[in-house]
Amino acid sequence: MSALFNKLPSLVTIFLLWSPALLLAELGRRLLRQCHIRRQRGSEGERQVAAALKRLRRPVLHDILITDGRGGLTQIDHVLHMPGGLLALETKNYRGDILGHADAAHWTQRLGTRRFSLPNPLWQNAGHVRALQRLLPDVPVWGWVVFTDRARFIDERPEGVSSLAELSADLRPLLALPVNARVASAWRRLRQAARRDRAARRAHLAQLRQRHGRDRHERLGLLLLASAGIWTGAVAVLALLR
Repeated sequence: MSALFNKLPSLVTIFLLWSPALLLAELGRRLLRQCHIRRQRGSEGERQVAAALKRLRRPVLHDILITDGRGGLTQIDHVLHMPGGLLALETKNYRGDILGHADAAHWTQRLGTRRFSLPNPLWQNAGHVRALQRLLPDVPVWGWVVFTDRARFIDERPEGVSSLAELSADLRPLLALPVNARVASAWRRLRQAARRDRAARRAHLAQLRQRHGRDRHERLGLLLLASAGIWTGAVAVLALLR
């Protein structure tokens, strides 16, 4: 028993030295997990929209990469073959109340008493539309944004924005347009140009990180894990020097 008490100061010292590393590692792990959950949530929203588009019985491409006209690639969630042209759809799987206007650079997401700023998804999808227009200049290209049913608009939804439940009804005017004979050829060219391979996805991810940097939470999570590793190494060196 006396031997155990004699070791207590050393055990306490070890605990105090290692605790910061464990805390940093846990915080970093949680932040990276949040990033992973957000990506999963986005993928789940795209699956829900894909299922809704399938019910329209129109040809559709999902999660494709095409050239963006700036020497890089742009990712489009869905492209729908319409009678009169092509429709680029952007999926947003947000929850809570959404407030946004077509001409506003940022929209607001409200979760209880918390508010978050969101980039205007109509502007984001406009880049996808321009990329398709450069690739296929001979057919009309439209854009549409779809929010899953986890979100609710506080005011009237901007034009070109649908909830998942109302998507089919909102697209009826476009589906009723006369058939454009050039669309079939444009669709074939799009299928040939669309990329889904790993190399293209890696290049696109590198491009996003170069232009915008890593996600803020991802950067902080990686920094915390690196700090935990440095702290652990320093403690190990101190232990060897004793």
